[in-house]
Amino acid sequence: MKEYQAAILDYTKAIAQGCDDSLCPNYENRANLYLKIHDYPHAIGDISHAIRNFLAGTIFAFNIDQFRRIYPEYDGVADDLLCEKLRVLFNPQMSYMVYSKQFLVDGREVDDFVLPELFLKRGDAYADMGNMMKANREYDRVSAGYPKWAEHAFAKRNGKRVRVRQ
Repeated sequence: MKEYQAAILDYTKAIAQGCDDSLCPNYENRANLYLKIHDYPHAIGDISHAIRNFLAGTIFAFNIDQFRRIYPEYDGVADDLLCEKLRVLFNPQMSYMVYSKQFLVDGREVDDFVLPELFLKRGDAYADMGNMMKANREYDRVSAGYPKWAEHAFAKRNGKRVRVRQ
């Protein structure tokens, strides 16, 4: 019915009642509405919150190599310090020994569709705002961390990566 503002209020109420786990779609759903009304700053905030919620539920399965490809801003941080930062942020109930063994040794590549789609949405919002530096940072996360997704999200034109939107 295109009652975007009313739907945004409904999602806001639902979020206020509790929505801080990886299965809660309300932040992403509200972000989609913000995108429809071109309220990019609020959309980016909600997408960022959805990414954090998703990572909270899945970061334990990641390995450090994939995480570093997705988040190159942590390249200067030693592995053990990065591992401890993520443990404290997402799994403080776990001992460092258990968490570090999983993240630094036993972790695997996480091939999902949720996180790359969220990065693409956030990148598209930045692009629509005209901030191509931040848009490309999000697109790089997909290209580096999820190359299979990048094949469908980007095309090469004149030797440059171009975003293909659905």
